[in-house]
Amino acid sequence: DVAVEALHAQAKVLRQPSVASDIVLARHPPVHVKMLDGVLVPKLEGLREGQITEVAALSDTIASVHTVYQAGETHVVPLSTMTVRFNGEPNPRLLFALTSEFGLEEAGRPKFASGVVRYRLPAGADSFALAEKLAAKHYVKWAEPDLAIQLAFNAAPAPNDALFKSQWQMQAGAGGVQVPEAWEISQGGDNITLAIVDTGIDLTHPDLKANLVAGWDFVDDDDSPQPDEDTQTSPHGTACAGMAAAVTNNNIGIAGPAPKAKIMPIRVAGKMGFSTAPVLADAIRWPVDHGAKIISCSWGGPIPSNQIADAIDEATAAGVLVFVAAGNSGPGGDVGFPAQFESAIAVGATTSDHTLAGFSSYKPGKLVDICAPGAKVFTTDVVGELGYNRDPATGDENTSDPPNNYMPEIDGTSF
Repeated sequence: DVAVEALHAQAKVLRQPSVASDIVLARHPPVHVKMLDGVLVPKLEGLREGQITEVAALSDTIASVHTVYQAGETHVVPLSTMTVRFNGEPNPRLLFALTSEFGLEEAGRPKFASGVVRYRLPAGADSFALAEKLAAKHYVKWAEPDLAIQLAFNAAPAPNDALFKSQWQMQAGAGGVQVPEAWEISQGGDNITLAIVDTGIDLTHPDLKANLVAGWDFVDDDDSPQPDEDTQTSPHGTACAGMAAAVTNNNIGIAGPAPKAKIMPIRVAGKMGFSTAPVLADAIRWPVDHGAKIISCSWGGPIPSNQIADAIDEATAAGVLVFVAAGNSGPGGDVGFPAQFESAIAVGATTSDHTLAGFSSYKPGKLVDICAPGAKVFTTDVVGELGYNRDPATGDENTSDPPNNYMPEIDGTSF
């Protein structure tokens, strides 16, 4: 059973105390119940598990304290909530009986999914043991604790755009794909909307803003999915957007493979790079409900989630294509989640030599579905000096980019 396998995979990570090496000090007040935002700090030497929650009393700015676990290189933080999917829409009597039996408190229901309820857990509860008991109920499809996971943002006729000559990925003769030839057939269109589910997109970028449509910020819970100003992951969504649908024939910057398509920015991770399965599932359902035809998820991790799997299945059933980065662990490395899910289209990266990039995950079992240029590719960056490109423009390649609005060489299965 896929739901049971996902629960066991999650439990395996969090039931190994030896991998708990750090703690997160969550900011006060919290943004909302589904998101984690705060500061990652080393766990104090000699601090016992039972004393971790007492750290919150040290400052009024600390809302809560969480133990951080690791799955490989990925940070994982268990939250105090659980999500349950029922077989159909549960009636009030059944919900009352469930909350009474297990001491649960309803924490909300996602707007874009039916039969799903989130609960706050009783203090000191073993979330995985409780999830197993709930999943055993004949009227429950699955139950899983909510985890905050630090996502791996897997970063990596000729138009008149000034930097097009540097975009090897767009030109077959340079080792890329036949984009100019494809433009003779289609350049996308106003009826094609691509949702970039990521760290947000720079809404002011001169090579993107004309193609942007309304999106949503699931971190701040508002309609302005602008990335954080200065973090390691914040430029990622902007880079992905340029690779897909940058404005073309505007005499500046780069060209996009689908320049007439629209870009829907969806922000799912804040300064720490953490997100949760409830947020990611909602962020996949939201574009489907708002007209997207394609969803790009250029991130991943080692832990499966029933919530995300269901959201991708539902999107695919609605005729929406969901592309997911395979991961950057190299040949022989496991393809990550959600790329492993059957309904997802797993994407690997190639080089200008038409070979699999050395960082691109590939392993027999769950095959990578397609590969595309992703090594040292040229794309958009956050405007100014707070993105990936923080160096002054020098040489022929960058003289057309004095404000550092572009990134000349970036690697990753995201791109």
